[in-house]
Amino acid sequence: MDVPELENRIQSLLDESEHYSDSNPRYAILLARMAAEAIIVKKFHEVTDTEPTKSVITIGDIQTRSFEFLKKEFSPIGISSFRHVNQMASPFLHFNTQDFFETPDSRIVRKILRELHDILDLAFIEKQNVSNEENKFLDILDKNILRMRNFIEDQNYIRGKKINFSDWDKANELGEILLQASKEKKSLNWKTMLELEYSFWAKDVEPYFTRERLTTKQKAYENDATDENGRIKTQTNAHMYAQGITELLTYSDEEIIEKEKAIKKALLVVFFAKYGGKGFSRIRTKSFLSNEDLRSVMHSENCIVGPQLLIEGYDHSILQSGGKNPRKKYSLKGNWLFMEFDA
Repeated sequence: MDVPELENRIQSLLDESEHYSDSNPRYAILLARMAAEAIIVKKFHEVTDTEPTKSVITIGDIQTRSFEFLKKEFSPIGISSFRHVNQMASPFLHFNTQDFFETPDSRIVRKILRELHDILDLAFIEKQNVSNEENKFLDILDKNILRMRNFIEDQNYIRGKKINFSDWDKANELGEILLQASKEKKSLNWKTMLELEYSFWAKDVEPYFTRERLTTKQKAYENDATDENGRIKTQTNAHMYAQGITELLTYSDEEIIEKEKAIKKALLVVFFAKYGGKGFSRIRTKSFLSNEDLRSVMHSENCIVGPQLLIEGYDHSILQSGGKNPRKKYSLKGNWLFMEFDA
């Protein structure tokens, strides 16, 4: 399949996904993910003038050695969009033992399609220009970091509502930076806000995935996965988590820190995919992720450490137990402005 054929196929998949967004959103999500995979194949073809040796391509392939060279062919925003598409689509396209009959709605489809259109639009922008714009925006943020802390009491410039920042001492910094950045950049989307807010949240927080803590949790899961006769119960979640932590411990300290950042950002993306948008504050108390959601993110990020490490530590966690069964439902901790942005 040559490049023009791939372009036609991508457009056809996008059109068909939009067509089914209301009547069959799960199928629409599948079509949208296929479009993302086709975009990767198209870029591979453009760069190498050949087709990939494997016929079935997944979004995750862009993280593998065979496709890693493509990362520099997409902008950082584009790579981020691929990750977001994968994270938003995965919970609805794999077997789910708890929420299998939960049906995605058209809102999820629209968010995924928006990401794909962003990727395609960025393909027509010179990478240097994108890089310069990103650097300019980051410079604006950096220059404002040390500005007055007590600047904001009311955040009336967002949605015309008062935003409560009482959970964060860093709130006034964030508000000043956001206000200043909004004057320099025409639009701030939810992805930009997520990155900005996460960087502020994590700025004064020590990594939670320490080797000592991981080793302790690994041993606990190994004990849970062993019966009274000393046999390993290999089909249990405890065994899966013990194996996942064992693999994580083979990474360098820097790689473990990056894994922790990646999985926490991925959880925020999934939360946005399920509940984000204007009016989130009205449904906040009814918004939860399940154990299956957490496991889906763990597999997507290849960081299968178990839910406990993702919710423990008051200052380290972005989630907290909640609902009638707190061991199976997790709500968002703190105030996150990106959740109020439309996709």
